[in-house]
Amino acid sequence: VPAHNSKDLSLGPYTHVKDLIDLRYEAGKVDLMSLAKASNPLSGQLRSKFQGRGIDFSEVRVYQPGDDVRTIDWRVTARTQVAHTKLFQEEKERPVLIVVDQSAHMFFGSRRRFKSVAAARIAALLAWSGLEQGDRIGGIVFSDEEHREIRPRRSRHSVLRLIHEIDQFNHQLEVSSPAVSTDALAQALTNARRVCKHGSSIILISDFTRMNDQALLYLQQLARYNDVIGIVISDPLEQ
Repeated sequence: VPAHNSKDLSLGPYTHVKDLIDLRYEAGKVDLMSLAKASNPLSGQLRSKFQGRGIDFSEVRVYQPGDDVRTIDWRVTARTQVAHTKLFQEEKERPVLIVVDQSAHMFFGSRRRFKSVAAARIAALLAWSGLEQGDRIGGIVFSDEEHREIRPRRSRHSVLRLIHEIDQFNHQLEVSSPAVSTDALAQALTNARRVCKHGSSIILISDFTRMNDQALLYLQQLARYNDVIGIVISDPLEQ
């Protein structure tokens, strides 16, 4: 992720709020959501029923070959004795929930920047990009011990709040920080289930070292009604 200014504030172990805010200048240069979906490492693990349709009901019409049978309106079908299907229109302001891992195991890096910083910058870039595209942006930032929630809203304030929460969590990390929880990821996904509404895009940015059976189950539950995208943060020494 490029830096806008000549002095690269993204290098080193900690984030800089100015760097995360300046990433708004890069937001319109690439369709980040499409790139994230194309390289989604979770696509093979999640049997998603969500097909990208919006959650707004539009109308009912006679069933046509090729329509999704899950959208059949059985009440109208029974009344008219003719199969009818519900039509949905894409929600204009899609809720986007960005889940950012700032746990102790992310505080590592052998090259240009730490994993925790890389995760923060990707989250900020996606947030600015989504806002520019008219989406409602929110997020969950979590560590081994706590989390913060920002409910999706279409406002610059929502993105700035997410950035400041990420920066605050990031600056609490230390080399001696103990990884006190193996369930931090699962807990964050529990919170995501409560915060997000059906039809959301959920972007999980983590190294996934805390992916256990419980976390995978929560991901599968989220994927039933939402678009779930994983972005894996790794370091060359870990591969």
